[in-house]
Amino acid sequence: MPSSWDKAAAGYLSEWVPRFKPYYRDLADELALQPGASALVVSSGPGVEAQILARALAPGGRVVATDTSPEMVRLAQEQADRAGVAKELTCRVADCADTLGEKWDVIACSFGLWQIEDGARTETIAAWSKALKPAGKVAIIVWGPDDPSDPFEQ
Repeated sequence: MPSSWDKAAAGYLSEWVPRFKPYYRDLADELALQPGASALVVSSGPGVEAQILARALAPGGRVVATDTSPEMVRLAQEQADRAGVAKELTCRVADCADTLGEKWDVIACSFGLWQIEDGARTETIAAWSKALKPAGKVAIIVWGPDDPSDPFEQ
């Protein structure tokens, strides 16, 4: 049975991703990524953040984008193919706490932390921390202060 994210995937790509791109670019700039590094992008949605990181890590870099929604993962892989970064970017269905048993230079989560239940956030961030290479970084973008007029608050 499709999840609500599976059903919302196409609309999310067209409506929300254009709004988020500047934040994804800023994140990549702030991380000061080096070509050849590795990144895990959790709760990746349709993968635009992962594409930006893949370009920043080229040549020789590797990005894996994960999401629990099979439709988001399908869109992410399709978008990676279209963007010409499929060589650097792999997309998989996985929970946000799943670090795939690997060590990473970067683990990024943009606008996805709110979806993790309060009791699981600490464990999830601890799992990310344990999966970092020496000098690795966890990068998180969160929503700003509560705004009663925001569609997500309504």
